[in-house]
Amino acid sequence: MREERGYSIKTRAISEWYHKMRNGANRMCALKKEEWINETIRQIEENHKKNESRIYFTVIEKLKHQNIRFPFMSEDENNTVINQTNQILNRLKD
Repeated sequence: MREERGYSIKTRAISEWYHKMRNGANRMCALKKEEWINETIRQIEENHKKNESRIYFTVIEKLKHQNIRFPFMSEDENNTVINQTNQILNRLKD
């Protein structure tokens, strides 16, 4: 009866397989996005240290038009993790 209406019969095994694959894909996308954001931040910091202002501002301009999350954790000069917003903003200014 269900097949006549165009419905497909889902079994528990198929449903579990689908959820497992979807969770794996979401996890992979989140990790790739985090790597991309970290690499972009590294590139911005290197350009700022080298005083390459044109590249520095073009990368920042590209990021301004994208929807990205503000990093809630960062590292300072001593490679210690900071997580307070004002410390992160000061780190990004330097």
